[in-house]
Amino acid sequence: MKAITFLGAVQAFDTAYVLDDGREYTAPFFGAALPHFYPDLQMRVFVTPEAYTRHYGRLESLVGIAAVDIPNGRTQEELWKIFEIVIDAVDEDEQVIFDITHGFRSLPFLSFLAAAYLRVVKRINLIAVLYGNFEARDQSVSPHRAPVIDLTPFVSLLDWMIAADRFVRFGDAQDLAERLNNA
Repeated sequence: MKAITFLGAVQAFDTAYVLDDGREYTAPFFGAALPHFYPDLQMRVFVTPEAYTRHYGRLESLVGIAAVDIPNGRTQEELWKIFEIVIDAVDEDEQVIFDITHGFRSLPFLSFLAAAYLRVVKRINLIAVLYGNFEARDQSVSPHRAPVIDLTPFVSLLDWMIAADRFVRFGDAQDLAERLNNA
C-alpha cells in the first residue's frame, strides 16, 4: 500500500493524532503517524525546497520515507507540475492513502483531483483521504489531541455527480442505479 503525503514548512508540534476507532499516535507530523495506523506503507512525501530544508530530516528519522521534490506551487504551471509528479508517483491498481494534513495552499485540492483522476485512469483502490485536523485539536491536554478526519466520502461524491450527469444528459441510469443500490 502506498501513502501520498505532503510536508509543509510551517512549525511542527508533537500532537496525538486520533482516529475514529480510538487509536492514536503522537508525532510532530501526521505522516509520521500513518505507518502506525496502516502497517507496510510505502511512504512518498512531497516536499518543496523549504520544507525539505526545514523538516525532512526530522520526518525521515521518525519513519521510512521517500522524498519527492515538488515546486512551491506559485504559478499555474507549477501546480500542473505538482499534479503530474503526484500522478507519476502512483502505479496502476495500487492501494493508495492520501494524507492532506500538511499540504500547503492548494495542495489538498490538487490531492482530491489526483485521487479522482487516479481512480479512473490508473484504477487505484483509494483506501482513504485523511486529514489530521490540528486546528480542531484539544488543547486542554498535553500533547494536544487532534482528530483525524476521513474525507474519502467526498471523493465518492464525484462518482455521484458523474452518474447524475450521465442520467440527465444521456438518459443512462446504470451508474446512478448502481450507486443507489450500493447505498
